Amino acid sequence: MAAILQRSVELAGLLNERTLLGRPGLDLYLSPPVGRFGTFDFAAAPLLVDDAHRYTRNQLTAATLARLLDPAPAA
Repeated sequence: MAAILQRSVELAGLLNERTLLGRPGLDLYLSPPVGRFGTFDFAAAPLLVDDAHRYTRNQLTAATLARLLDPAPAA
């Protein structure tokens, strides 16, 4: 039963990701690496939050630098 629930959650996430990626106006899509954590590994939440925060901070820094180095043309 838990395996079915886990696969359902994964499928819903994939469908949502595909919908988001096709949306106009999306500047940055963040997908932190969470593969080392189990779907129901609630005890690992503090580590997951730390990893996601670090990943997001690095991605935002990289995106900001990329825009500064190659700004989009003015509309």
